[in-house]
Amino acid sequence: MTFNSIKTMAAVAALLAGVAGAVSVAQAQTPVVANLTTSSSITVADVRDMGFGTWFTLFRNSDNFELVMNATTGIVTAANALGGATNSNAIKLVAVDLNGQVSASLPTGANGFVINMQRGAVTDFTDVSLTLQNITYDTATQAVTPLPAASNVPVTVVTGGTPELVLFGGEIAVIGQPANLAHTATFNVTFAF
Repeated sequence: MTFNSIKTMAAVAALLAGVAGAVSVAQAQTPVVANLTTSSSITVADVRDMGFGTWFTLFRNSDNFELVMNATTGIVTAANALGGATNSNAIKLVAVDLNGQVSASLPTGANGFVINMQRGAVTDFTDVSLTLQNITYDTATQAVTPLPAASNVPVTVVTGGTPELVLFGGEIAVIGQPANLAHTATFNVTFAF
């Protein structure tokens, strides 16, 4: 009898051990998802094209001169326009001085971030008497600075979510007598980190 009692207790102990093991291997699983949204976009817009106005140009005796636009004010003046014996001259007829303007924006909250601006080559005037050159730029934090082609220059976005205005100026070299019509030259600006 004693032998049977011990045998029964051993079976009960084995059964309890089996139940305990089943509980320890029971599993429930749920995913924990990590979310991240990134925003590193740069938005640009052509706000205003450059306008040098309308000029009377009198070109004589190889007297090259320039029409110079200030990037900040947009005011255009004639430089090295020679008068006197040679009689070359440039006289402003219609004062439509407009500096070029482009805006660059970063997302709201990206304040004080410096991005790089790069200028492409000038697609020049079709009239060989005129050449757009010596492009300059100005921002709220960068003073009037030369903007050479294929060089990264800084533009500070003061307030994220607000367009940062970039102003452009430059020179038109007059190296001959241009035709009496409207003339157009262009250049591209690219913004990147």
